[in-house]
Amino acid sequence: MSETIEVVAEIAGTQSVTSAAEISAEVEPSSQGKPFPVDCLPNVLSDMANGISDIAGVPPEMAGPLVLAVASAATGRGVRLNSINNHQTSSNLYLLFSKQSGSGGSTAFKLASAPFYGREAQLRRDFEDNDKPGAEAEKDAATAEIARGQSLLKKDKVEDRAEILDGLKDARKRLSDAEKAVIAPLLAMSDSTPEGASKILSEQGECLFHADSDAGDAIKAAMGGYQEGNGPSESLWLKAFSSEPITITRRNSLTVKLERPTLALCWIMTPESMRELFSRERLSEGGFLARCLVANIPGLARAIPETAAEEARKIPAEVAQPYEAAIWAALNTYRLGSFNDVPAEIGMSAPARLEFIRDWNKMIERHGGKPDPFSSRHTEQAIRIALVIHLFNHLTIEKRGPGTWGVSEGGLSGHERPLDVHEARAALKLRDWFAEQQAALLAPQKASAEEALWDKVRRKVVSSPTGITARDLYSGNFATKTAKEAEELLTRWVEDGWLEKIEPKGGGAGRKVARYIIAQSPLRG
Repeated sequence: MSETIEVVAEIAGTQSVTSAAEISAEVEPSSQGKPFPVDCLPNVLSDMANGISDIAGVPPEMAGPLVLAVASAATGRGVRLNSINNHQTSSNLYLLFSKQSGSGGSTAFKLASAPFYGREAQLRRDFEDNDKPGAEAEKDAATAEIARGQSLLKKDKVEDRAEILDGLKDARKRLSDAEKAVIAPLLAMSDSTPEGASKILSEQGECLFHADSDAGDAIKAAMGGYQEGNGPSESLWLKAFSSEPITITRRNSLTVKLERPTLALCWIMTPESMRELFSRERLSEGGFLARCLVANIPGLARAIPETAAEEARKIPAEVAQPYEAAIWAALNTYRLGSFNDVPAEIGMSAPARLEFIRDWNKMIERHGGKPDPFSSRHTEQAIRIALVIHLFNHLTIEKRGPGTWGVSEGGLSGHERPLDVHEARAALKLRDWFAEQQAALLAPQKASAEEALWDKVRRKVVSSPTGITARDLYSGNFATKTAKEAEELLTRWVEDGWLEKIEPKGGGAGRKVARYIIAQSPLRG
């Protein structure tokens, strides 16, 4: 295993030059809602999250989601869970993470992702030393053979034309194979357009971690610069969330067909970039943002302890090494092994399935059978989190020497057993934390939509001397789609003091309906 990463506080004269991201101090919880439920993570992940929080001086709300994102990426597309409604769910998660510049997010991500990128670096070193020279030699040989065959075909009399053509076909196939073999292995990508990402996916087993600790440019490249008129440039990310086939064809580029593309995602950005994403109607209605877990973490500056001048502080080996061993084992088994091509399939216990069914049914009841795109994904997100928890719960880590740990032979066994109810409940708690973060980011969008809707209805009320009825709102989908939605909207506005309800008078023929006028002293203009 690689060496434990150290976070060092250096002293120049009497002034510390360590950044705010590298401070060790007592960590305060996020100012938004409940603390992150670190204890719901498997021990090997929660210990690392707490270690990062301590060493980098960041709150658990910052360290916990990052560790979860890396764990998800390490499992790739290697295991599928038979969940509810005959759905098969994978363990890849999409995480959008916002933090203030200088708050420690980059350092926290570096610590959380070090084993992942360490394994990638090892793969690339082995490739450069062992595989690349032979692949390039084979490429040169095939190229030379093609040149010889072409030269022979140019002669006036070619007696062995069929034999030469067979040789050319074989050489071209070997050249094609060699060109693929000289492509260095990658486990992750950062800044990439849809075309670039699809090409990399096609070259790397159709499975990648799309991660960036400064994702402003990466987001604009992936999402077409947020331009509403550019078409669905985020379609690759939509498909790769559920491993659905996609064919990408662009002018002046080759067509790329992906059978089962799979991405795990971790984009770290400024709060401004996060707000910009959530202000884009296309990304909300199109489903990209609904597929994402979000964490919006405030930055807190802290004093640097004077003891940092005396020694380098690092995450203890008994924490960092088991975490690294777990990430490497997951990568080797699920991402780099045969499971990447033929995933393992597991089920869940009846009590676990019941937890998710009840969660789904509560959401349906809460939304009257018409959930919004975000709420409709909440149960699925919990199931995905549960699968990550399950895979990292079932591993056996052994100490192999001084400061060295590893996963024992056959010690990774989550793909051989069903997910249980305790893992389901832990995942639901984690999902609830992310849902609360999501709701806070959606609040301004919902308030803006409510403002626009009220303005539209208010103008109609003002232009109608006798007021309006619920039918006026749902007729032609003027403001709502159904009579029930119209009644609920009008009732809420009456309770909020925006409208006044005029009850129908008795007597006379015909059905009597309530009418609504602007309140005498409206709380809203």
